[in-house]
Amino acid sequence: MVISSASVSRASATALLVLCAALLITAPAHAHRVAEALSVIEFNPRTGNVEVVHTMNLHDLDHVFSQRLGKPVTVGDSRESLDAVADHIGKAFALARLDGTPIPLKLAGMETVRGDLKAYYEAPRPDGLKGLSISDSLLMSDLPDQTNRVNVELPAGVETLIFDSAAEAQTVRFGG
Repeated sequence: MVISSASVSRASATALLVLCAALLITAPAHAHRVAEALSVIEFNPRTGNVEVVHTMNLHDLDHVFSQRLGKPVTVGDSRESLDAVADHIGKAFALARLDGTPIPLKLAGMETVRGDLKAYYEAPRPDGLKGLSISDSLLMSDLPDQTNRVNVELPAGVETLIFDSAAEAQTVRFGG
């Protein structure tokens, strides 16, 4: 039997195409998303409020709240799912004065934007506020690799805090 270089090249090209197709088909099944939430804290001079915007991936939320509620959930499709997320945020994220006095946050609204859930919270800025103590364990009890980033927007720039499952409350100091 005679094997020509043309038939070997054709066979190699076919095998390579089959391999590439297999990788493309299986890639989503093996892809590992980074579990991360972003919270942004701003001080609104117009309203005098502390404003917090939490951004969390809907896929992560659907997974977590399907397990918590014991049924398939698409967060945002029902009042029950949104209430469950709001309850979780209220328990897992907190602001306090540097002396430990809590700053109660009130839910202002939620919306879905390009595969993310944005949850908006606000509170009146306490008089004489010299800094914040921030606790953030959003989704960490359900997603062991969850990391949360909190950006605090200050006049001098943005201060970023990173929270993981081992993180305690962290502080940001500024002028009152």
